[in-house]
Amino acid sequence: MRPLKRSMIAVIISGVLFVLFLDNMYYANVMNFSLLAGMTMGALIAVISTNLTKGTLRSAFLGGVLLLLCISITIPNLTYDQASELVQNNYPGQILNAGFSKKVPIKDGEFTLIMPRSFYLFSLEHDEGTQQYIVNPNTGKIALLH
Repeated sequence: MRPLKRSMIAVIISGVLFVLFLDNMYYANVMNFSLLAGMTMGALIAVISTNLTKGTLRSAFLGGVLLLLCISITIPNLTYDQASELVQNNYPGQILNAGFSKKVPIKDGEFTLIMPRSFYLFSLEHDEGTQQYIVNPNTGKIALLH
């Protein structure tokens, strides 16, 4: 395999690992990777199976721009910390995270390539007890869990 192909494969894999790191650090693993996974697999297959010429390099550049666009539209509007602040500003109490999951999967029957398939989960302790709230990472809408 030629060095340029190896470099392109390394860049693609590094980019995916970077997005996974961002999702873990800032978005509590709520990002939907369906579109990104398909685009990444397509890009890897294209790089491995083609001969590199000026035309294919141009296509690879456009593919990279398309991958960046896919990443930008799948990133939720709110990070976990921003959602936490939103809950604290709207409801009294102390947020408890120890022993609780940071997200809750949603099952609404719809398939989507872009929208997150999980909501952020927060438990608030106040005088009357503990309440759990979920926050939609795209809209910021808060709902009380019963």
